[in-house]
Amino acid sequence: MRFSAEWFVEFLLNDGARLSVADERRASVKTGKGLGVTLALEVEDIDTAFKATVNAGLSPTPIRNHAWNARVFYLFDPEGHRMEFWQAADPPIPRPGLGF
Repeated sequence: MRFSAEWFVEFLLNDGARLSVADERRASVKTGKGLGVTLALEVEDIDTAFKATVNAGLSPTPIRNHAWNARVFYLFDPEGHRMEFWQAADPPIPRPGLGF
């Protein structure tokens, strides 16, 4: 187990894969239609991954800064399953009141 909170648990499967289980009622981004799972993929270059999805004719959400110090974007399949693409921010994204 890599991280846990009252409503969220993240398991480290290997250096490049994690499995997360979350209570969607508390999640900041919904899976769409309230169904399904989220597949989270850590990428080396979020901008390149974003451009590749656009060039493939997909409709990703805009890249945004996430509170857990990452840049992320999302895709949703026709059934509402969420695919999350993220890259750790380096240096950390400044967060007022959090000391970094």
